[in-house]
Amino acid sequence: MRKVQTLFFILLAACLLVSSACGAGNNSTGTEDPNEWTGDNMEDFIAQGLEVSDQGAGIYQRTPYEERLVGVAYTTWHRNSLWNADEFWAKPSIGEYRSDDAEAITEHGKLLVDADVDFVFVDWSNNVTFNEEEYPRATYENIMNERNLGITGREDFAMIERATVKMFDIWGAMEEKTPQIAIMLGCPDKPAAIEDGSLQLKADQVYEWFIENEEYPQRAEKYMQFDGKPLLMVYLGTPTFITDRNPLEVWNDDRFTVRYVTGFITEQSSLRNSETLESIYGYWSWEDRGAQTFAVNQETKQPEAMTIVAAYRAQGEPGDADYIPASGRQNGKIFREEWARARLIGVKTALVVSWNEFVIGEQIDEERSKDLEPNTVYGDEYYQLLKEEIKLFKHK
Repeated sequence: MRKVQTLFFILLAACLLVSSACGAGNNSTGTEDPNEWTGDNMEDFIAQGLEVSDQGAGIYQRTPYEERLVGVAYTTWHRNSLWNADEFWAKPSIGEYRSDDAEAITEHGKLLVDADVDFVFVDWSNNVTFNEEEYPRATYENIMNERNLGITGREDFAMIERATVKMFDIWGAMEEKTPQIAIMLGCPDKPAAIEDGSLQLKADQVYEWFIENEEYPQRAEKYMQFDGKPLLMVYLGTPTFITDRNPLEVWNDDRFTVRYVTGFITEQSSLRNSETLESIYGYWSWEDRGAQTFAVNQETKQPEAMTIVAAYRAQGEPGDADYIPASGRQNGKIFREEWARARLIGVKTALVVSWNEFVIGEQIDEERSKDLEPNTVYGDEYYQLLKEEIKLFKHK
């Protein structure tokens, strides 16, 4: 009898052990094995003197290193008149360039791929109404003719779009590997663009120019694929005007994987879980203050995306009830801490903002700037730091 009882308890213990192991494997919020993420845990960051928030950590299983992606915000508005008229916190080390300049585009492609950047997302968020209905001369032919940029009605928007086309064609023809490219549309100053069809017209333009272009089929190979479709980001301004539902319920285009973007989800309380900092409606954040929020893919239950900046600007003015002070670069400390949080949460996609804006606006001065392209102030310091952090993020 004792032998039977002993055998029974041994079998029972074995069954419980197997059941526990299987349960942990099937549970997306199961306990992690810290040894699997050596170097990416709180004790590691504390030892390095980094201040990293663990809000939301451990709720979702981290994305495997080999599946991780890095996207960098890229600007294509630079032209001669802009460099002469606007104020800049710095200028590029390669000199003042037009965004459609082949040498600058080639150099950027080499630098970004050498840093192991997977894709850039080009900012088209301000030109949603730049179409032939609003601007009859804003044709593809005029946009692609350097002499005709001015007659399109908006030389700035024409440059944004012309330079993007040049990027697709130049990077696509280079022998070296180059990053993929995605477009970020937007209607921050015109919410009606969703209802009046302007946003759809712009999405159609992206599809016709870059995805289904019979004359230039190679462009589709250079367009960034995300979840099996071309990635189309849509910026709705900061704060966003859709705050009570997933914006995909308001506008979507099944030809693309659409992801909506707004800024400072950390300060938009209706868009985030205050305890975990999870983005409630799936928004990706352009930038955050303090511990970053993160979006979750509701199908895979994986942390999907998190923004990373080298510095962030203040909210309001000292004395205001909602005042939040700015945080400068601090010799790279903020950049390192934001990357560390991305590793702790284990997001699939790190959205780095930004590469080459340079204009004073969102970027107040040298210390409170975000650009990473080698420049006249910091040289290649932050570019080298970008390379280091991407290696850690992808565990290479």
